[in-house]
Amino acid sequence: MWILVVIIIIAIAILCSLSSRKQDKLLAAVLAGIMFFALSNGNIYALTNTMSSALSLPPMAVPSPGYSGVCPTLLGTAVHSVLFTLLVYLVMIN
Repeated sequence: MWILVVIIIIAIAILCSLSSRKQDKLLAAVLAGIMFFALSNGNIYALTNTMSSALSLPPMAVPSPGYSGVCPTLLGTAVHSVLFTLLVYLVMIN
């Protein structure tokens, strides 16, 4: 937990020392990283897998052998990549 606090303090220090344009770029990169983390989460793959099975589509994720999570299929990775691209685009147009 303390590592996260240190990373946040370093990020704030870097952000304060940058010019306005560089701050915008850093903010966009941080937002993209957060969106990537959210969309690559196994729980999100399980959610989209449930939605795809309800729509009679191929699975987005399959159970992972040896642990309780799921592994994304190629289709799941492609769908999540498109979602990530759309979210980044929507953030960038503002």
